[in-house]
Amino acid sequence: MYTGRLVETGTADQFQFVYRTASGDVDIRARVGSVEAVQAWSKAGVMVRESLAANAAMGMMFISASSGSAFHQRLTTGAARTSTTGTAVAEFDEIATAAGLGAAIPAVMAYNFFVNRSKRWATEMDGFMLELLNVLARPTPHKAVTR
Repeated sequence: MYTGRLVETGTADQFQFVYRTASGDVDIRARVGSVEAVQAWSKAGVMVRESLAANAAMGMMFISASSGSAFHQRLTTGAARTSTTGTAVAEFDEIATAAGLGAAIPAVMAYNFFVNRSKRWATEMDGFMLELLNVLARPTPHKAVTR
């Protein structure tokens, strides 16, 4: 997480930040609630760096106030920064939506199948009940008992 002014050039960065050291694999989850457009490239996001050096290898995912989402990276110390801009966040939303639909559609189909099956059974039971009542309502012939 960083706060304040971030100045990125091709091979060096300058910004104010809050950091935590880590080693090995790192799992970071962040949510950007809002970004105030103080300037055209005001941004909020997460950066992972090799070191605190201005030209360190790094990767940064952010949301800009005016330009959407982007991922910046410097693959090696002192190398030029590269950027991938676009709607990466929206793509993840689309994947999540597709996964949700993949689970919801079969569930709705199964629900409809069982509701229709239950209605059919209820109709069959109603028919059986009416037949049984008709049979029970018929007068029974009495045989004369002779002794």
